[in-house]
Amino acid sequence: MLEDTLSKIALRDEAYIYSLSRYGSEGAELDQRTCELIKLGVLIGIEGALPSYVATVQAAQAAGASDAEIVDAVVAVIASAGIVRTSSAAPKVALALGYEPNPALMEAEVEGPTHGG
Repeated sequence: MLEDTLSKIALRDEAYIYSLSRYGSEGAELDQRTCELIKLGVLIGIEGALPSYVATVQAAQAAGASDAEIVDAVVAVIASAGIVRTSSAAPKVALALGYEPNPALMEAEVEGPTHGG
């Protein structure tokens, strides 16, 4: 069953892919909260836009994720997504959570990274 699912995704079987639903479908091993937290990690990896972070954070909260769990998801991907992408995502996640971003962080993003020397 799992091998068949991966094969159909690899072959881009669009009808099958569109039929997949991880929310309440029989045989789904992940709950919606976990799926939304995974999506947040993916957004960090692909350097998603702010509206995507807002939508994903809201969906995670609606599925029962706490602010602490959302921040934990950000921390969890540092090793795989890298410090640059994760630190770039942090102000977007903060905004999505309703926090005011640190003005210094926003200035640093506009100015770009600085190198000591």
